[in-house]
Amino acid sequence: MKKHQPIIVRGNQKGKGFHLFKAPAEEHALTVMKRKVMIAGTAATLGVFVLLLAVGQHATLDFTLLVTGLVALCSMISYDVISRRVWEKKLSLKLDRLCENHDRLVREVARNRGDIAVIKEGLGQMAHSVEEQGRHLSPTDTVEGRMIETMVTRLGALGDMPRTEATDKHAEDVMKLEMTPPPARPAPLSELDDEMAPDFEQYSDDVVAELIRHAVRNDRIDVFLQPIAGLPHRRPRMYEAYARIRAAGGVYLPASRFMTMAKKEELVPAIDNHLLLRTLEILRDRRNSEGDTPYVLNISSQTLSDRGFMNDLVSFLSQNHKMAGRLIFELPQKELEENNETLSPILDGLSKLGCRFSMDRVRSRVININLMKSMHIRFIKMDAEWLIKEGGSNSGFSRIIRMKKQLDQAGIDLVAERIEAEDTLRELLDFNVDYGQGYLFGKPDHYAAYRVAA
Repeated sequence: MKKHQPIIVRGNQKGKGFHLFKAPAEEHALTVMKRKVMIAGTAATLGVFVLLLAVGQHATLDFTLLVTGLVALCSMISYDVISRRVWEKKLSLKLDRLCENHDRLVREVARNRGDIAVIKEGLGQMAHSVEEQGRHLSPTDTVEGRMIETMVTRLGALGDMPRTEATDKHAEDVMKLEMTPPPARPAPLSELDDEMAPDFEQYSDDVVAELIRHAVRNDRIDVFLQPIAGLPHRRPRMYEAYARIRAAGGVYLPASRFMTMAKKEELVPAIDNHLLLRTLEILRDRRNSEGDTPYVLNISSQTLSDRGFMNDLVSFLSQNHKMAGRLIFELPQKELEENNETLSPILDGLSKLGCRFSMDRVRSRVININLMKSMHIRFIKMDAEWLIKEGGSNSGFSRIIRMKKQLDQAGIDLVAERIEAEDTLRELLDFNVDYGQGYLFGKPDHYAAYRVAA
């Protein structure tokens, strides 16, 4: 049976750490010290007795026995002190482990309670929703045909669903971290990628806009996947899907170059629609159709608020319930907070069909967990370096642990992104992060590269 390994966590001092409880190495050191004291005491007692006998003409037998007894008594007292110290440390270690396991059990029970509540709520209303949607369903080909039409046309009308007021009933569910989130930065490139990829920054905006329009019209948008690994075992649990615009054979426009222009040209809904269609094709692939691996799709609030897109999406998911449960729509923190009244009814309706949601691009130190829960957010992505930097600040570790407990109670999993080195991963494990994403587990690559794993 493997011995329980101690958990070492980061403390308040920058660059240093402290143990949540002392490691067994200290307990072993005390045990060795106890043995040394016992041996030294016995040796001292016998040595004094022999020495006094050797100089017998200067010391009486009573004096010899008295001194020997005093030395033996001192040795026994020292041994007793060390023994008691070892016993106290062992007891303290067991109590700390018991507290740790209790906290973990509470966290798991809270998460299971939240999952059960979501399942009960969804099952109670899904049947009614499916029944209403299924009365006038068109054939599958017709639904997909309408989705393809909306891919190349922008529908600007917002959803007219009734708005609900988002109330903050629990002030303690609003966490504020000390460190400022890092700015957005491009993903690292390997030497091979850097050599093969042209410098699109030299291209004019007109050229990039024409490449985007050409890609939308001529089906030149491919899906790239990146694994999201469960921690600490590192097995892929989800895949995030990215839209990549094909500029030439094997050459793709980076998202940092085309997204700004796509928003300016109002082509984001078309790109999002194309990404969704391609992801649905992946889910219908015979190698994936029987699996349960979820796929995360970056999508804008503008696309979700598009009436034509939503009508087609709801019709499609009403006929394909298994696919709905494998879709995780990801939206930026800014859009979720600024458009919460508009998005809340939309997310509520999709969640009843089985879809889940994730929040990324966190650019605020304030984490409103209660608002996230009300909008059915099940995942939050935070920068790995940001978490480590926060954990090294004054009382930063306790803030992160407190935030993690509140996320667990709300049924929200924490995903640390941009993990690119083993050292980064080791530091993150102290925070009980649920998932990890980054080049350490796999870079974004074409769907065929992850086909077997998916």
